[in-house]
Amino acid sequence: MALACILALSLAACSSTSRDNSRSANKYRLRFASIPQLSQGSVVILSGGPPEFWKAVRKADSLPAPVASIRVRIIDEQTGKPSPNAILGKHRLERGRLLFVPAFPLTEGANYEIEFTSQLALQHGTSSTRMTVGTRTPRTAKPTPARLTNIHPSADSLPENQLKLYLLFSQPMEQGDAFRHLKLIDETTGSEVPEPFRKVELWSEDGKRFTLWIHPGRQKTGVNLNEDIGPVLQAGHRYTLIVSQDWRSVGGSALGRDVRKAFIAGPAIRRRVTTDDWKITVPKSGSRTPLRVRFPAPLDWALLHSRVRVESGGRGIPGTIRAHDQETEWRFTPDSPWTEEKHELVIDALLEDLAGNNLKQPFEVDIRKPREKRPDVIRIPFETRR
Repeated sequence: MALACILALSLAACSSTSRDNSRSANKYRLRFASIPQLSQGSVVILSGGPPEFWKAVRKADSLPAPVASIRVRIIDEQTGKPSPNAILGKHRLERGRLLFVPAFPLTEGANYEIEFTSQLALQHGTSSTRMTVGTRTPRTAKPTPARLTNIHPSADSLPENQLKLYLLFSQPMEQGDAFRHLKLIDETTGSEVPEPFRKVELWSEDGKRFTLWIHPGRQKTGVNLNEDIGPVLQAGHRYTLIVSQDWRSVGGSALGRDVRKAFIAGPAIRRRVTTDDWKITVPKSGSRTPLRVRFPAPLDWALLHSRVRVESGGRGIPGTIRAHDQETEWRFTPDSPWTEEKHELVIDALLEDLAGNNLKQPFEVDIRKPREKRPDVIRIPFETRR
């Protein structure tokens, strides 16, 4: 649990044989801070001090060392004395600061003694520094638990050449080590699928949506990985994607339970997407009834929100987009009632189905054959009902 810092301390060295160590510019500063990427609780940060100190710290083979050591002890509430045993943890040099990261989260609201010592060899002697600070970690409200709210595609049957999945979280999540929290189980064989994902982290700007690529090199026929290792999914097999309970939000809140998505792999889809068999249900003018577009098969959830829009007179109409019925229906609700003007459903040709096929070409193409030229944008006119 992350602990916010309520006290920042700026302290000079208590004793020194160095003539420069008493200058205010060389004061050491010692404080608690919350760095969720390093610890669930508070860490101790040491900054300030003379340049000679930091030069010596950077040269140290390991920390703690005589040149720099931070010790944290909990203070007994009854006796007011610190425990004889120091808190276990690691020293870490980061961005010009010395950190002490406890091995276990510090207790909220408890009193701690923080002791910093340094024996610094200088050109004109030895600088001996010792600081002892007593402070209390704050009590904080428990963070809202992180949740994995949705996994798309939402269907329980996916083509064996499925390309992407989208994981939607309630909070911004920790990044940089996402694949440690993901695994794919082939329930038909009872074994974990080896190397199923393309290990590139693709996040939305708010850190709440993670795009999980099933490795394209294994999904595309004739490619080395597909030939050497085999496809990730096989038609007829049942699979479970498992998202670990240990995945934490940026604020330090873990999911708390494993999240599973079970599905069966169906036949591969290797044809280009076409609008020929889309069914459009137009709304009544003067209403805010959604425009509905029905597809014969699911399309890519994220691209349905970014590659399809409604225009009138060459201008986009503001409104809300929703994907329904396992991404087989697109609905658009305008912010203002529909007018009797002519409208157009505008589709970017890069809109894809679940296997990466788009309106211009299938995901797998024969590069030896000439490509048929197709428009970048498809426009379907419609008029509202009176």
